[in-house]
Amino acid sequence: MRILFSGGGTLGSVTPLLGMYDAIKKHKSSVSFFWIGTKRGPERAFLRHSVNIPFFSIRGAKFRRYVSIKNVWDIGYFIIGFFRSLILLRKIRPDICISAGGFVSVPVHVAAKCLGIPTWIHQQDIEVGLANKIMTPLAKTITVSVDILCNKFPKKKALHLGNPVRDVIYGGKKSRAKNLFDLHTKLPVVLVIGGGTGAVALNTLICKALPQIAQDYEIIHVYGRGKEPDNLAVLQKTYTTYHPYAFLAEEMPHAYALADIIVFRGGLGTLTEIAVLKKPAICVPKPGHQEKNATFFRKCNAVRVVGEQASPADLQKTIEALVETKSKTKEMITSLAITLPIPKSKDIFDVLVRTVGK
Repeated sequence: MRILFSGGGTLGSVTPLLGMYDAIKKHKSSVSFFWIGTKRGPERAFLRHSVNIPFFSIRGAKFRRYVSIKNVWDIGYFIIGFFRSLILLRKIRPDICISAGGFVSVPVHVAAKCLGIPTWIHQQDIEVGLANKIMTPLAKTITVSVDILCNKFPKKKALHLGNPVRDVIYGGKKSRAKNLFDLHTKLPVVLVIGGGTGAVALNTLICKALPQIAQDYEIIHVYGRGKEPDNLAVLQKTYTTYHPYAFLAEEMPHAYALADIIVFRGGLGTLTEIAVLKKPAICVPKPGHQEKNATFFRKCNAVRVVGEQASPADLQKTIEALVETKSKTKEMITSLAITLPIPKSKDIFDVLVRTVGK
């Protein structure tokens, strides 16, 4: 069997596919995998650190819901991407194309439909993105991370699967992490994750909060390539408990293992990894689908939410509350695990077999 994954631009559409990759390999070791992504997104480097999958890139088009001259250019980019996808699909000859969103997947799935190749899309976020809306009529199977999302897709196609997670996430070691990140105190550890492409607003909030939190916590801050905070060298020299990194790949499971609290941006891929590791989380979402995610999981008592414009004192109080109220923290962790379940590998493989029809 030959499986083609597509996704990129950010890592949000990448990590659940790697969870599927791990699950499928457990049940059918002879499968060949391939990936189509963007030229400049973080996925190529991330995959190189994670798995050995042949990678191809196409020119993706971002479809905007507002009037812009860029929409005209993107029509041209889409056509180029479509014909490039046709060439790649004929070369790869996949039995199925699988995506978890991302505009780079749209021309791939349109080309797959033209060639009679079955497609499977996975919906993570509470708000369905435009890419998945476009691909829905083309898809044979649609799986969702949270059960309420089934109502947003055709009943005959939709299936509540949960959100796949990478096996490597389970392999973090606290003892190794302390050496990796040069931590020498017994202070609680706050892991800050800006996502695969970083987050300026979150970075700014964390840096402003250092005078309030650096004395009481070790802070591992993944700020994102190209999103380096201002005066980074000064901050590192001033606060010895502040440990900034542009990007973590194979080190991330160890950072997770060490973390007492995780501050993240609002993506479902990161939240799934937090759920499976049973960590308390604070979400600092950007406007749009991440706010929808944050609102939904906050109502389920599964995360705490701090706005982008919050003060450093607000962030400090939220962190302190999670550290000091263990009973409420346990309730939150339990709620997250119930609301965002992790599928069994056999469930993922069964969906694959049903979609391919072999």
